[in-house]
Amino acid sequence: MELRDRLIQAYIDHVLEEGNPPASVFKFCRSLGVAETDFYRTFSSFPALEGEIWASWVEETQAAITASPEWQGFNARQRVLTFFFAFFERAVKHRSFLLARFPCPKQRLGGQSTSLNALKRRFEKFAESALQHGADSAEIPSRGPLNRAYAPVLTEVFLGAIDFHVRDDSPGFERTDAYLEKATVLSFELMSHSVLESAIDLIQFTLQNATKAGR
Repeated sequence: MELRDRLIQAYIDHVLEEGNPPASVFKFCRSLGVAETDFYRTFSSFPALEGEIWASWVEETQAAITASPEWQGFNARQRVLTFFFAFFERAVKHRSFLLARFPCPKQRLGGQSTSLNALKRRFEKFAESALQHGADSAEIPSRGPLNRAYAPVLTEVFLGAIDFHVRDDSPGFERTDAYLEKATVLSFELMSHSVLESAIDLIQFTLQNATKAGR
């Protein structure tokens, strides 16, 4: 096993057994018989290591679904929904780690969780590709600069879905499946109509004027 994979698996095992990340890189490396310098050659910190775990879930999910023979025939909405369902199938297999480490919305919005940055970047890149496919086929109307906001919006939908899944206690996580369907349908409906443009324009106007009012 390569050092990178060994460190990741040891980190996951520690979190599952102890409920928290290791106390220090030094103690973590000593327990593995690994030099601390070798850790830092591989990862800059525990958040960076954990970020690679989240990002790998996105990458492995994307690789699996794009290898399907049906993939090329999917429109943008189907591609995003297929990704969501496949990702959460994977998440169920690692639910204990997800419950232990996925930060709450307050932590994310407060910028306290750097470990999710890699996940967000990898998913947003996937979303951009799916949305470009939708734009090329005229599934998603072209609205100039506004189209650039769609991938970040889908990324927040994705993070919101993980939050929902963490709290879901329904049999077989059936409520998560329903949430994914509804969230994806709503997202693409908004992209297809001017309501999203109006909503974003209102938000920008409100923020700009709130800033002026505070001067």
